[in-house]
Amino acid sequence: MTIQLKKCWPLLMLLAVYLGTIGFRPLFIPDEPRYAQIAREMRQTGEYSAPRLLGLRYYEKPVLGHWLNAGSQALFGENFFSARFSSALSTLLTGALVWLLALRLGPNREENRELGITAVTLFFSFPLVFAVGTYAVLDAPFTLFVTATMVAFFYGATEPRPGRRALYLLLAGIACGLAFLTKGFIALALPTLTALGYLIWQKEYRRLLTLPWLPLAGCVLTALPWALRVHQLDPDFWHYFFWIEHIQRAIGDEHGQHPEPFWFFVPIAIVGVLPWLLFSGALVRGWRRDDLRRPLLRFAVVLAAVVLVFFSIPNGKLGTYILPAFPALAVLGGWGLNSYFRRVARPWSAFDRPLRIAVPVLAVLAALFFLYQVLGRFRVIPSRMLLYFPSENWMLAVVALMLMLVLWKLAREEAEPAAKVLNFALGLGVVMLVVHFVMPVRFTADLAPERFIRQVAGPRLQPGVELLADKDLAVVTGWALDTTRIRIYDRPGELAYGLEKPEAAGRQVTPEQLRELVASKTPIVLITDSERRVRAMPDPKRYTRRGKNFIVEFNL
Repeated sequence: MTIQLKKCWPLLMLLAVYLGTIGFRPLFIPDEPRYAQIAREMRQTGEYSAPRLLGLRYYEKPVLGHWLNAGSQALFGENFFSARFSSALSTLLTGALVWLLALRLGPNREENRELGITAVTLFFSFPLVFAVGTYAVLDAPFTLFVTATMVAFFYGATEPRPGRRALYLLLAGIACGLAFLTKGFIALALPTLTALGYLIWQKEYRRLLTLPWLPLAGCVLTALPWALRVHQLDPDFWHYFFWIEHIQRAIGDEHGQHPEPFWFFVPIAIVGVLPWLLFSGALVRGWRRDDLRRPLLRFAVVLAAVVLVFFSIPNGKLGTYILPAFPALAVLGGWGLNSYFRRVARPWSAFDRPLRIAVPVLAVLAALFFLYQVLGRFRVIPSRMLLYFPSENWMLAVVALMLMLVLWKLAREEAEPAAKVLNFALGLGVVMLVVHFVMPVRFTADLAPERFIRQVAGPRLQPGVELLADKDLAVVTGWALDTTRIRIYDRPGELAYGLEKPEAAGRQVTPEQLRELVASKTPIVLITDSERRVRAMPDPKRYTRRGKNFIVEFNL
């Protein structure tokens, strides 16, 4: 059978966007080097149950995400690609689950297929999905397992045959156990609240007592072996992991991190789907009140609402937390667009009119940006006022933006709804494809100091030289130099728990201890991102600076 390229190019585009370019951008602090380093230490020490970071106990997350990263390193080596591979692959598999969920819309197979195509197209082109799916954090694998839990549960809840229903519910429990092994107890809360809200909306009150048992059994059997093993290795794990990492972080006491207001995720969600909000008029016109009688759409509404509200209640918040809502948002958005095209007679003004305005406006902005950078190239505008330095590859960003606008113009002119949606998404895909190559050095220099550390600090690490780094740069230093022989300068940050343990004695250095080391003529290399700390350090010293990062030398 001859495989026609025109039938394969959407898949090839997805692979290029999510897998083809993730090996080119350096790792951004603090998250990406952290997860890469934990996986490396697992492979080097052979200890896969109790995570370590720079040789210190590090219990902020369970182990499955680290196992996935360690497996990626075993396959592809210790590099940028392997650090992000599990996130990218998890995002692609989550898209496949969105397709499976859409197929459960109803008895009309053609309608199901159309929803699946549109929902998957939206999902992969959502900016937040792309940003997290090409970034080395655990949110993408966690979203994969939570989505698998919810898809399997929904299949089980709507399956009339007892044998298959039991199988789906057991699979839901196994997937929930995998989600627990990735990020902990929130993996239990999200599916439980979603199932509860859905069954109440469906008025299936008796099933509240009958459906949970198989998923619960599957979850416990999946997570229990590691839970017992890590308790055996360190009985303090569960106290720290549950009380500090879940309860105290949520209520925002002295251990709480990233405090944000209740409404924090509203702008995050808006930005996360932003390009598709151009068609909010079409989405609104496509929906009817009767649509929410469909079980799938009710389920998607509950899932999205549970994720957004659940993560809005605690004080500690990060933008990546709400990623599990985006498969549901893709289904709901896909239904709205498809319904609009099906229910509204041509011309489809609610889809075409926004593009008629957006394309010329963005073209003018692109032209002004081009002119601005050209003036900087000829020093009419000082380089310090430019987004890009004149020597950078900023033209690629302009070309990608113009290609996007061409595709958006084609989307407006297309007669077929599917072609309209696909061309619009393809325009976003072009920008996504080049984003790793066009980030300004002004932005990446501070976020990706790995090369700077390797070039400047690496040659100075001779025997007898003490290596110190502050809390924000210690991990990337360990990754860049392939060492755990790092002492933490001043405040411990996320390494505080491990530094409190007896085996970590002497690993933390205060400013007073630094002065004593300098006075004793100990050769020292210290890496920090604080100019204030550098100015407060004892003399004589010399340092090398790149962006906000400093490599300071004493007695060398």
